[in-house]
Amino acid sequence: RQTKFYQEVELETKLEIALRLLKMDLDFSVEQIAEALELKVEVVRKAIEKHKHTMIKFIRSKLFNPIDCSGR
Repeated sequence: RQTKFYQEVELETKLEIALRLLKMDLDFSVEQIAEALELKVEVVRKAIEKHKHTMIKFIRSKLFNPIDCSGR
């Protein structure tokens, strides 16, 4: 049997992975990520909501910071 501490660490780790996958913009849906990590979709959505400010900053940086193609 796993300890409560182990279960909490495992959940936090999986949620961190879920958020990183979403930030990587690999075209995975929330549902696909939840399934791959054996999490409930609602748990992943709550983590996204909790970290929404970080996700918004990331999305804005991708949208509004053009890539420098000058080769410098």
